[in-house]
Formats: sequence, C-alpha cells, structure tokens
Amino acid sequence: MRVCSLCNRLSQMEKRCPACGLLLADGGPVADYYGPYSPYMSRDSIERIADPRCIHLFYCPHCGFDTRECAPETEV
Repeated sequence: MRVCSLCNRLSQMEKRCPACGLLLADGGPVADYYGPYSPYMSRDSIERIADPRCIHLFYCPHCGFDTRECAPETEV
C-alpha cells in the first residue's frame, strides 16, 4: 500500500517562495479544499473525483504566493 509521506509525517518538503524567498508552509492536500466534508472522506472516494496522487498546497504566509506540489509516496 502506498501512503503520502507528507500527510503521514514520514518526510518534509522544503520549498522557498520565488517571490520573497521565505519558506513555504504546507497547507495540506488540495483535496481537502474541494468541499466541506472532503477532509473526512476516504482517500479512495477522493481519488474518484481528483488526481490519485496526493497533491499538496504550499503557500507563503508573508506574500500570499501559492503553488501545488506532488507529494512523495512511501510503500508501507
């Protein structure tokens, strides 16, 4: 079974803001932003409406820049 390394705190991803150079904050999986109950849906349900990879939102708390990055997966 493959799991998201970021969601399960198995690794961290450090990205810098191209606009101001500060570290971007991990806003979590983009799928969590789809609707009010999406954080509580199973990943299998989300995969039917979204990309099966775990895409995370990274944002800059200083200037507001944001980007999406495919999170690394780990086999468990």
